[in-house]
Amino acid sequence: STRVGRPDRWRIEHRTLSSPSGSVGATVYSPPHDDGTSSSGGVCLHVHGGGWIWGDSRDQVAHRCLETADVLVAHVVSVEYALFTKPSGDGCSFDPVNDVIVALEWIEENYGKVLGAGPRFVASGESAGAHLLMLAMLRRRDRARAGEKTEESAASSSSRFPAERSEPFDERWKCLNLVY
Repeated sequence: STRVGRPDRWRIEHRTLSSPSGSVGATVYSPPHDDGTSSSGGVCLHVHGGGWIWGDSRDQVAHRCLETADVLVAHVVSVEYALFTKPSGDGCSFDPVNDVIVALEWIEENYGKVLGAGPRFVASGESAGAHLLMLAMLRRRDRARAGEKTEESAASSSSRFPAERSEPFDERWKCLNLVY
C-alpha cells in the first residue's frame, strides 16, 4: 500500500489510556486520508505476542499495526500490557488481562471524541496477545453476567449451571485472533 510507505502521513502517538479499571500505556496508529485528516471508520485493538515476557506496542509490531490500519482504514491501538519480567513500581500484582480490559474500555469510551472514529470495534492478538485478549473478553463477559442478576437468576438458583446467553462476548467487538 502506498499509505504504509509514506510514514510522514501517519499519526503515531504514545499515550496513557485510563478507564475505571486502571491505566496502561499504548501506541495509537492513525491512518491518513486524502484530505490530510486521520479520522476513520473504526478502531482495532492489537495485543502483541511475546510469551508474556517480552514485546511492545512499537518496535515489535509497528509494521503490522500500520498495515492493519491501512487495510481496515481504522485506528489501531496497540496496548503495552504488563510483562512478567518487569515488576510494577506501585506494588500491584501482575495482571496483563486487566491492562487489555483498560484498553477495551478506553476505546469504547473515546473512539469518537478522541480518535474521530466510528463505532466499529475489532480486536486482534498474536500468540500470548491472543490468549490475553480472549481472557479479557471472558472476564468482561463474566463481570457483565455477575452484574445482571435478576429474579430469573434467583429462580434458577437451584440449577447447577448459569442460564445461557445467546452472545458469549461483547457483541460490539469482532475478534481476529492471530495465533502462529
